[in-house]
Amino acid sequence: MTDIASPAPSLTPARAAPAAPDRTDPLWRQAVKLESLLFAQLLEVAGVGGLSTAGEDRDGPASRFDSFLRERHAEAVAGTGATGLAAAFYRDLKVQAAG
Repeated sequence: MTDIASPAPSLTPARAAPAAPDRTDPLWRQAVKLESLLFAQLLEVAGVGGLSTAGEDRDGPASRFDSFLRERHAEAVAGTGATGLAAAFYRDLKVQAAG
């Protein structure tokens, strides 16, 4: 018979929190760059992050600079580490590099 008062066993093994990445590591910089690229593509597909407005001609003068603005937004987001994508990419790159 199971005692209801006892805590349930953990279904996943406990893991130590990963160490903070070395921000000077070339693999970290590549991971941030990859996250930035993916986020910029997401912004482009979603049609946001640029200077052009919904009713504006997509070939107009503002749209020529949209990609630059999206890239800067994406770099800013990736640089904060808020999404965790760069950290996940970094861990995977470290594993692959260790071979």
